[in-house]
Amino acid sequence: MPNYIEGVQDTDLVLDDERKADVPTELEWLRPDNAPLIKLTRGREGYGLPIKKELTTDPEFKVLEKEERACFTAINDGAGYTAGDTALTVDSCDHINPDDMLQVLGGEIVRVTAKNNSTKVVTVVRACGQTTADAIADNTPLYTIGSAHEEYSALPTILMLKNRKRVNYTQIFRLPFGVSRTLKHTRLHTGKKVPELRREAFLEFEKRIERAFLWQEPKEDATGGPNGKVIRYTGGVNYWIVTGGGNVTTVTETFTKTGWLTYVRNCFEYGSDTKVFLCAPLLIEMLDYWKDGKLEMKPSDELYGIRVAEWETGHGRLLIVRDRDLKNSPAGSGAGHGGTGFTLDPENLGLRYLEESDMALFEDVVKDGHDGSVDCYLAEVGLELALPETHSKLTGVVTYS
Repeated sequence: MPNYIEGVQDTDLVLDDERKADVPTELEWLRPDNAPLIKLTRGREGYGLPIKKELTTDPEFKVLEKEERACFTAINDGAGYTAGDTALTVDSCDHINPDDMLQVLGGEIVRVTAKNNSTKVVTVVRACGQTTADAIADNTPLYTIGSAHEEYSALPTILMLKNRKRVNYTQIFRLPFGVSRTLKHTRLHTGKKVPELRREAFLEFEKRIERAFLWQEPKEDATGGPNGKVIRYTGGVNYWIVTGGGNVTTVTETFTKTGWLTYVRNCFEYGSDTKVFLCAPLLIEMLDYWKDGKLEMKPSDELYGIRVAEWETGHGRLLIVRDRDLKNSPAGSGAGHGGTGFTLDPENLGLRYLEESDMALFEDVVKDGHDGSVDCYLAEVGLELALPETHSKLTGVVTYS
């Protein structure tokens, strides 16, 4: 028997199958703009920062570097020296040669006649200028200002720098995803399922490589894998800056604008005149609070494929990029990276990859008879960071004034 309805009808009396669901045709992604460091290697439509992206032919790759020659040492004798003393113990004299001229900062100029690297003693002629000899206190800096040689002198001792080597590795990253054949061909309001999963996997894949490039430490473990095979880890930005002699500024109290200006000055001590400040959202807030007519932040919307602000200083140009992954943990003690930023010299930064392993998508990688397919993103990539002294780290910022 049919069912009859008396009176005015409302939605409660309409079958659910009759109602057309209002479902959006596009998914909203909570955080699609992460991994700025990875994006900076690609730029926008091929136009990005000069971060190198180069093929490597071996999972172990090396960087050869030449350091800057030292020009400072200091007196290392608790009693100090009188105006007549000529044998001076110093912190180091490896960089000093006989006939070098040293300025006793705050005093006279002396000429080196001999040195002993083992005992760290330099023998000098005092008062080689108009300033008379005087007492030299412990810890007084000595500054190499050149050399002076007598007429018809023999060649001085050859003293050159030895190159230094930095070794890093490519790391294998993999992230699979899959669908049944039925779901692959099912019509959905948001379109096909495979493109949606590909984007989800790619965004997560970028983030994982980004975090490794920031925080991973280098190691090659010959039998460390679950099947006893070799497993390699790439060294990240933090490791090379901290262990390689980069500028590290740790804030233990409220960070001030004066402290920031000192940090920026140190950032441009070495390297190029344009650098990238990859920083936590808190530091973006801090810089926004400090900006004024003298230090103007100029937005450069999507200049390099990501949002960038420019901070012009007398030392150079700082491109400020927010990294939302630099944050404190919502779990446990709440510790994390919420007060951290890295200033990177793009000319001394690179991404190295093995052939056919630069974030490649491999389709249908599991052929075991199942009614569906599994795809996998794969990258065998490593971070190349040269001359750590040209990069900097700021950490520990909690409050600012």
